[in-house]
Amino acid sequence: MNRILWGSDLDKDNVKKFFQEKFSAFKTSFWKSVCIWSDNQIDGMIKDISLYAEVKCEFGGELKYRYLISEKSCENLENQDDALKIISEQYQDARIERKESSQVKNTGLGKISEQYPYECSVIWIAVYKKSKTDIYKVIANVILSLLVDEFNNINQLSLESAEIEKKFLGEKIFMEYYIREMRKCFKYIPKETVICSISALHYEKRECCGQICFLGDISELKEEMMVHIDQKCYLRGGCEDEKNVMAIRKLLEVCRNSGNCLVAVGDCMTIVGIVSKLGSLIKEQSISICFYGNQWELFRGRETLVYYQNGRYYINREKKNDSLKKKCLQAGLCYNLFGDFLNLLNNDSIGGALLIVAEDAETETDRLCLKYKRGTKIEKFKIDEQDSLGKYKWHQLLLGMTNVDGAVLLDFDGNCYGYGIILDGIALVEGKADRGARYNSAITYLANNGASCIIQI
Repeated sequence: MNRILWGSDLDKDNVKKFFQEKFSAFKTSFWKSVCIWSDNQIDGMIKDISLYAEVKCEFGGELKYRYLISEKSCENLENQDDALKIISEQYQDARIERKESSQVKNTGLGKISEQYPYECSVIWIAVYKKSKTDIYKVIANVILSLLVDEFNNINQLSLESAEIEKKFLGEKIFMEYYIREMRKCFKYIPKETVICSISALHYEKRECCGQICFLGDISELKEEMMVHIDQKCYLRGGCEDEKNVMAIRKLLEVCRNSGNCLVAVGDCMTIVGIVSKLGSLIKEQSISICFYGNQWELFRGRETLVYYQNGRYYINREKKNDSLKKKCLQAGLCYNLFGDFLNLLNNDSIGGALLIVAEDAETETDRLCLKYKRGTKIEKFKIDEQDSLGKYKWHQLLLGMTNVDGAVLLDFDGNCYGYGIILDGIALVEGKADRGARYNSAITYLANNGASCIIQI
């Protein structure tokens, strides 16, 4: 336990008063800092987690006082189990996570009297409702680990808000905590470095695509559901071996765009077979990974625990889209109309895609394609049109059009009129030689057509 000396003249009432005054302010500042460290990915969840500190004050090895401190109260505890009893009474349907600070050298901070010191130890407690999803378990343990590691001195309850915010960790370190606690909370999760190595590998120039589901025991599968694999590959224990990673990547080709799924079982996460339907394996507590090129998503049941893209980990995929929403708003685009395709484009485009959204898109398509033969005009379709299954009818086609050299022209209502269109215009603005022809022709076209068009590269 973390022990800090306190003076004897801090009697029971004074110690209690100190905790009551300081804890609420500390929690508010700490909560704010955690949201900043997570890049605001958990700001919607943090309000549903309650924080407590169980503090024990000893003198000469004898327990003198024990308190349960919350934002609203500081209660005396008579027995060791009283804290959990009080919390259980306050929350009829609660999950409780606890972490105790490891012992550190006494720095003398908080010591008022050398002659009669108290020693204080703290157990941090996070509480949330059982009805909350699995991700709350991980977040609660991240919060407790941050408190144990970064605020392990009980006197830091008296830190001012600015001093707490100085302990800036940043998103990268916060996500390292998150990944670590996620793997502690749930079994059968491979190291993130192994998952990234698999997702980054190409097979005959094709990006990684497919699914792996992790089960505790092969008996969870019906025999007829699976095709067995004799060549054993492992996602734990020697899994960093290059040949092993490449073998797993090769097996994933069977799962490409087919609904097939690799099955891994046991503590070594041994890949033992292939099933034809991922959905048949998804249970409330099963872990699965879906690969989408050099990005992946890890699920528990049907809930996303973590999403990886372009070297960054995300807890909340919606937060990843916030910057795109802002860009659409600034450009006058309806995110609900264009957002899903723009996300698809960001994730799956081979690069260099160029979209022109203009009020006069149909007229411009006629001019450039029919009059000047500078592209291909098509029968118009609407970008958000869906089929009977609720899937977008034209997204994949439109994605393919962006691979063709030239621009795709749409209007603000989401109607597409043509693709592969070579843009024209007089050079009115300074170009950027390092950005290539598509970019420079786009800014030239934009300069000639005023504010009526928006360009997405």
